[in-house]
Amino acid sequence: MAAENNDIEESEQKVDVVQEKKNSEKKKKQPRGPTYMPKVIRKKIQGERMPVSINRRGQFVGHNGTELQSYLGVLARQNVPISFPSWPKVSRELKDKIWEQAQDVYDVDVKARKLALSSAGSKWRQFKYKLAKNWILPFKDNPEKLRKPPKEYNFISPKEWETFVAIRLSAKFKKISEQASLRVREKKYHHRLSRRGYANTEMDLQTQSGTTEDVERHELWKIAHQTKSGAYANEEVKNIVAKMDEIIEKQKEGAISFSGGEDVLTAALDDIIKLLLENERKLREQERKGWEAKLAALEDEIRSLKAGHSSNQNAFGTPRHSFSAQNYCRDETSKGHAVNDDIIQVIGESNALKVMFKFFNKFFLII
Repeated sequence: MAAENNDIEESEQKVDVVQEKKNSEKKKKQPRGPTYMPKVIRKKIQGERMPVSINRRGQFVGHNGTELQSYLGVLARQNVPISFPSWPKVSRELKDKIWEQAQDVYDVDVKARKLALSSAGSKWRQFKYKLAKNWILPFKDNPEKLRKPPKEYNFISPKEWETFVAIRLSAKFKKISEQASLRVREKKYHHRLSRRGYANTEMDLQTQSGTTEDVERHELWKIAHQTKSGAYANEEVKNIVAKMDEIIEKQKEGAISFSGGEDVLTAALDDIIKLLLENERKLREQERKGWEAKLAALEDEIRSLKAGHSSNQNAFGTPRHSFSAQNYCRDETSKGHAVNDDIIQVIGESNALKVMFKFFNKFFLII
């Protein structure tokens, strides 16, 4: 009887362990919720302003500098709709609002406005990436779950969410995402500095050595690619470090020297930099050929449509210009006709045409 009870107890313990493991795995899979930074909000209410330091390289450093960048991310998420296609498209008014709200809490030099907004833009892009990764792509085949924004982010309006979902699931964005993924895969050497980054790591080294001199970039690179035990992350990193040491010896012997933006780091990574630049060039060339082919097809399509226009004068009573896609769009929109979005897209993104567009009364007008 005792043996039977022991077996039952052991069996129940195993079940508990398995269940606990499942619960643990479930918790790990749950996406991280929004950051609100209540301590910062409290200081804002109390009227406190925390000083922020900037190093000679023009980077935020120190605890307040790191905290400021996190707060800029919070402000960007709360103030800038995710329906904006990109950070450059965000209005100056919204960016000014973010900067002003950041200054309410942090005492930061006005000259750092560009740096602060650049950080806000980076955090905003990361936020949109996480939204798509955690709340859109896993449910792309389940439209019902994509109808409403996540409850965790109650500042996102349904209309805003609908637009964002449509953009992220479009064929155009899928292509952009694939190209970005390719670039990430090409990046071999990921630093292990976490949130402290290069700027705060350099500040730590300066404090330890009692100097304000800039730390050599190759020394920072070495530290950034070490594990907590001080070992290098992998064999590829070890090979780069060995190459750096070899270059340093040659520099001491006078067999090698640097000028301009060159240094030990660029010399050690020379082959990799050349490979990345070549891959980037090929990618840009593919994009260019794709746009040229699409533009040529649209030009042919528009030319056939124009052939049906017998009048030699446009809507303004003046002779028509020689045929071009942008003239066609201007003529059609002046008559109140909607122009195919593909035409607008190609003209807007083609470097050859360099045409700017403005949205007015639901039609695109070329200016």
